[in-house]
Amino acid sequence: MADDDRYADAHRRARRALADTNVLAYTHDTSDVGRQPIAAQLLDDLWRSRDGVLSMQVLTEFDAVVTRKSIHRYRDARPERSSTRTQRGPSYRSTARR
Repeated sequence: MADDDRYADAHRRARRALADTNVLAYTHDTSDVGRQPIAAQLLDDLWRSRDGVLSMQVLTEFDAVVTRKSIHRYRDARPERSSTRTQRGPSYRSTARR
């Protein structure tokens, strides 16, 4: 490999940018109107320039964040239910000896 090729390859690798979990999360979260478009543009720029890098740790953290938010949204969207005790009627303790 020629010296020029090595320099070009090293320069290309030095430009790489590791995208953080927060950038992925902000891109996914459409409720944050301030951060979402900025994060989406950043990821788009990294994708087009081929300078963006994702690690397995970032992808795993992103999955955990998105899954947790989805579960909370599901729980918040469910209709409120009364406790199971009132649905079944009063509970009676057995007075029989064992």
